[in-house]
Amino acid sequence: MITTQNFALNALSTGSIAGTVLGNGNPAQPVQGATVAVVGSSLSATTAADGTYTLNNVPFGTHTVRMTSPGYATLSASVTVDGAETQDFAPSAVPDYVVGDGGDTCSVEFAWIDATVGGSAHNLADDAYTAVTLPWAFTFYGNNYSTLYISSNGFVSFGQGYSKWHGIVPFEGAPNNQIIGLGEDLNPEYGTQGVIYTKNLGDGRFVVQYHQVQHWASGYPETFQIILNNNDDSIVVQYLIVSWPDFANAGIENANGSRGIQYSYANNLPLTPGLALKYTPFTGQAPACQTAVAPALQISKSGNDLTLSWLHVSPNQKYQVWRAAAPYFDPGLGQGTLLGTLNAVAGTMTYPDPGRAGDPPDFYLVRGWVVGEPSGPSNRVGEFSFPLTPGD
Repeated sequence: MITTQNFALNALSTGSIAGTVLGNGNPAQPVQGATVAVVGSSLSATTAADGTYTLNNVPFGTHTVRMTSPGYATLSASVTVDGAETQDFAPSAVPDYVVGDGGDTCSVEFAWIDATVGGSAHNLADDAYTAVTLPWAFTFYGNNYSTLYISSNGFVSFGQGYSKWHGIVPFEGAPNNQIIGLGEDLNPEYGTQGVIYTKNLGDGRFVVQYHQVQHWASGYPETFQIILNNNDDSIVVQYLIVSWPDFANAGIENANGSRGIQYSYANNLPLTPGLALKYTPFTGQAPACQTAVAPALQISKSGNDLTLSWLHVSPNQKYQVWRAAAPYFDPGLGQGTLLGTLNAVAGTMTYPDPGRAGDPPDFYLVRGWVVGEPSGPSNRVGEFSFPLTPGD
């Protein structure tokens, strides 16, 4: 015998939570890009440019709502929902960092500094660390430090030294207050399997270079460096030789493990030779990391000579000039010929291409360039840019 039982389901009553996130300053500034979430659920929203947010479909009842944002303290509030509720947040600004790995104004070009020349050698044992005195006090997460602790396992720290590494940041457990270049179980074995060098460049920069340091027990040497810049408190990490990053991590973390950046964990994102990471400090609203912009290109002709011109567009650092025989070419697909790369200057920029007017026609475009990455193509110019005249 089959018994049928019907159920009448009542939809769960829901409401909404809306509000504004304003930094606790004078005057208060809207916090853009903050995350406001209902703890224990998948409900979250991101604040708009004016700091506003809305959470819809929030079940009736009492919930913990949490606001998080780079550069601001995390805040939580208990909100009872039985309709449309309002919850504002006024977080205090705190020291934080943004990381750039190329292609924007928060990044730097890879430029290796060989600290083995004129540097001091440190022959560490497995799972060991040493302390070095910095040439100046370095500010890290808002605190000043004059001593740097160098671990054999691919990271440096402030406040105290650590012999072991941990793959997750941020994390409350040790180690903390750290800059992780390539965190792994490395084993320099008293200098027989790699040496760590330090070097004061004398221009406000201090380099810690892990030179051919092998993994435990041996093999797979790694060469990378951590550069402290006292001029702007930024940190650059560069990778020259990467042999076995499969279980490595890279990032930074504050003194109590409550805040940090996990750039890579288990090589996701990949750590590769030629990679340069820049950690830039800020407090409050994060800086805008701008990418390259394509300029508006013009062309002029004098006899058989052609001249390209365009106005410099911020934040471009360089410009690439490209030429092809067909108008709709794309350098990103390997099409066209790179004629030259020009450093950006304010105002109008020009590029002459003498003797190229006439048949067969040529076509041109220009790409902006910021830290290793181009913009999309500019408008194309060429023979079709000129009016037809009798005799052409």
